Amino acid sequence: MERVAALNKTIATLSFSPKTRVKALPLAGRADLRFDELSKTNRYDLMHGVARMELEQARLMVFRLSDRLSPYRPLDTLFAETADRQMIPICAMRFP
Repeated sequence: MERVAALNKTIATLSFSPKTRVKALPLAGRADLRFDELSKTNRYDLMHGVARMELEQARLMVFRLSDRLSPYRPLDTLFAETADRQMIPICAMRFP
């Protein structure tokens, strides 16, 4: 639970750890981009996504500690699934 609280604070304050930055580096590389050449906004967007992934992973771990068999439903819409269990591409999501 402490990890979940810490990650929520990280996301709310946009104060990403060096570990989050290290995890974001190869993700930029997969898109043939160099992390250090991205704009500050794009670097923060990428690290924000990594932090959201870490938070959802921590939530899953906490959930599994108390319930090993029930299906897990992510709380973050970035990781939501449709009724037929297909992942929703982020580019297809509509935001208010």
